[in-house]
Amino acid sequence: MALGLLIATALLGTSGWVLWHVLRQQGRLLLRLEALEAELIATDLAPQLDSQVTASGTLTGQPVSTAVPSSTSPLTSFPASVSREVAPAPPAEAEGEIDLTIGMATYHDFDGVYFTLQALRLYQDLERTELLVIDNYGCEQTKQLVEGWLKGRYIRATEVVGTAAPRELVFRQARGEAVLCCDSHVLFAPGVIARLKQYYRQHPGCQDLLQGPMLYDDGKLLATHFEPRWREQMWGIWGSDPRGQDPEGEPFEIHMQGLGVFSCRKAAWLGFHPQFQGFGGEEGYIHEKFRQAGRRCLCLPWMRWMHRFGRPNGVQYPLTVEDKLRNYVLGHAELGLDLAPVLEHFAAFLPQQRVLAIAQKALGEARAGSSLVFEGMCVSNA
Repeated sequence: MALGLLIATALLGTSGWVLWHVLRQQGRLLLRLEALEAELIATDLAPQLDSQVTASGTLTGQPVSTAVPSSTSPLTSFPASVSREVAPAPPAEAEGEIDLTIGMATYHDFDGVYFTLQALRLYQDLERTELLVIDNYGCEQTKQLVEGWLKGRYIRATEVVGTAAPRELVFRQARGEAVLCCDSHVLFAPGVIARLKQYYRQHPGCQDLLQGPMLYDDGKLLATHFEPRWREQMWGIWGSDPRGQDPEGEPFEIHMQGLGVFSCRKAAWLGFHPQFQGFGGEEGYIHEKFRQAGRRCLCLPWMRWMHRFGRPNGVQYPLTVEDKLRNYVLGHAELGLDLAPVLEHFAAFLPQQRVLAIAQKALGEARAGSSLVFEGMCVSNA
């Protein structure tokens, strides 16, 4: 054990090129997060997060910071480390009169929230359904819309800016037995919400991650899944399985899918990595996490949705290559996935030494408070 740590320290401290060579040749960086299972099982994470949500629906804490988090940063709302076997504890029990929570994370997107929620109210069955908005930006007009006109729940959560943290809060704060998490600029095909509630009633023991085909803007072409391939700083490219063409077709397993819309039971949620920040890293990661827990990732052909990709006013939320790389490193490391493809892909967008520095820093932060041992690292002469 000590020898493994010594080798790892030498590799990380002496030459970034050596580490790069090891990762390219060996193709595997093995992580062991020791002594975490017992710690996390014994720790109830819910009160830590719940205690920060005030009666007015505001998540209290420090001012917004885009700095890399430390063990004393606002990210202490979540644990400093994570184990794939342990799901985050929900802060509130599901309420019997609510079958489904439809929750969305939003950042400076009043129009998207308005049309998504109003379309739900006009065209979908919202009986025994809760509407929940987690605002990662802090927009008073959005708050007034949700709480005033729509009688939904609004929580302002600006301490950790990104896509994972507010989505995590959707599941933690949901009061429904099941949760449908969607982007704040998504439209659902007719009958989807009623059918989703019916699906959960017919499958009371469902522990799977449920998704459906994304419709393109023409309303005809669709994408049923992501192919696990790297392109343009993203793990996953859109693909279409013929089995998804018929909305009455049987559910089928998929490797991964875009997270504009996804659903599972509140009690079945496994949680995003607590140190994710900014945009990127969630697709593929959460799917593999469900699979490693012995569950399935399903495409329900009738669960169709349309996503607004057009941004004539530009991207409003923080979007950096560094955040994407960092999140992929954290997620892959947690799940024991090969880090070499991550580093090689991002080396096309950042200097090699910058890629290595970000990866090493991310792994160091994930290691904080835990025992991280690098094993099986050897340089191949091939």
